[in-house]
This record gives sequence, C-alpha cells and structure tokens, in this order.
Amino acid sequence: MSEATYNDRLFKRGLRSFFHLARFRWLELMLNRYEPSVDLVLELGCFDARSLDYMTSKPKKYIGFDANWEGGIDLARPKYKEDSSIIFYECTQPEDFKLSDDQIATCLISLETLEHLPEKDVASYLEEMSKIVNGYYSITVPNEKGLIFFAKHVMKFLLYRSSENYSMREIFWATFGQLDKVERNEHKGIDYSVLYKNLCFYLDPIEVVGIPFKRLPCSMNTQVGFVFKSKISRKLIKVDAMCD
Repeated sequence: MSEATYNDRLFKRGLRSFFHLARFRWLELMLNRYEPSVDLVLELGCFDARSLDYMTSKPKKYIGFDANWEGGIDLARPKYKEDSSIIFYECTQPEDFKLSDDQIATCLISLETLEHLPEKDVASYLEEMSKIVNGYYSITVPNEKGLIFFAKHVMKFLLYRSSENYSMREIFWATFGQLDKVERNEHKGIDYSVLYKNLCFYLDPIEVVGIPFKRLPCSMNTQVGFVFKSKISRKLIKVDAMCD
C-alpha cells in the first residue's frame, strides 16, 4: 500500500482536516478584514498554493517559495502553468528567499512554516521578509506547549503512533511551558510567544488570535495567527498584552 500524501494526511477527512484547514479559513477572514494590497503577494511555505483558493481577490502577481518537501511545488506548477502571474521558487535557505532589486511585495503569507525553519536561519528569514514586503503579513504557527501540546501529543501517539522524538522529560517541560528545556526540531520545541517577540523586532504587531477558536486564549488553541504590518514610526503595542 502506498504511503498517504501530505494533502491526504492533513486535509482529507476528520478532525485533523478541520484543524489544518482552520488556518486557511483564518487567512480568508484576515484578508477580508484588512484588505491588503495584492499587487505582489509572497508566500513562504506555499506547498501547492492552496492559499490562493482562500484569497478574496486574485493577486496581480503571486510568488510562492517552498522547500518542495513531498513535492508541493511539483503539484502547483502544472496547475498554474497557464497563468504567468503565478510563479514558484524552491527555497531551502535564507539566500533563496529574495526578490529582484526593483521588486517590493505588498502582502506576505506564511502558514505553519516558520516552525520548520532551522533555528539558526529564522532571524535571517525575518530580516529579509521585513526588507522585501511593504504591507501586511499573515502568519500562523502551531501551539506546542501547555495542555494543548499534551493533548495533541497523546492523540498523535494513540492515532498515529507518533512521538516526534520527545523524551519523557521533554514532554513534562513542554506541558508546563518550559520550551527552553526542549530540543528544537521543527514543530518540537517551537514557542509561539518567543517567535512573536522576534517578529516584533522587525514588524509592527496588529493582531494575535487563537485558531480555530478565536474566542479562546491562544494557549487553548492548536494554532496561533499573527497579523503584522511593515514598521512605521509609532509606539509598538505591548507584547504581553497581545500574546499570552
């Protein structure tokens, strides 16, 4: 029996599909609310460009960057081959995440991607995105700490026999929110509140919300959505007031 594809595993059915599709529904809401310019939209971690199906208006130009793990770009290129306004580039290091000198994007999307970047490269990606985008940023990352982490970890083990290489000690510390004591490896050990503070160094924060249940605190959701805007000369919103 062939191994299930990425799309089949995440989006085909059940609760897993509900939670993974939630980030795209959130994206649609954010684009409706803030109405960013879509003259040039960048997506970091585009996979097969599913986000285009949730955009409220078609971008004049869209550039998707992805590492092409599990062939996401290979799926996207044939689908959009007749549309010259949609372009895809493989991106596996910060040096790949570039635009030509005369290009400035007006909107950036990055859904469940920043946690996959090597920790040593995150600052370089954030700095580069702050230089090449003048407009709104819609970013989501998973919640991998607290009771939500523990519940997800148990469910993954029971349903998929996946432990994501956590030791018992690391499960304990992640459950109590002490992610500095958990070895980082993609999802493992990512702290959304630390990432938020790092993003605030480069961008102006606009909104932070839990996904999929926006009325609950971020800590009680499986994902966290951030809306940022390019820096302007104004006092930054206090970090702790937005991101618990």
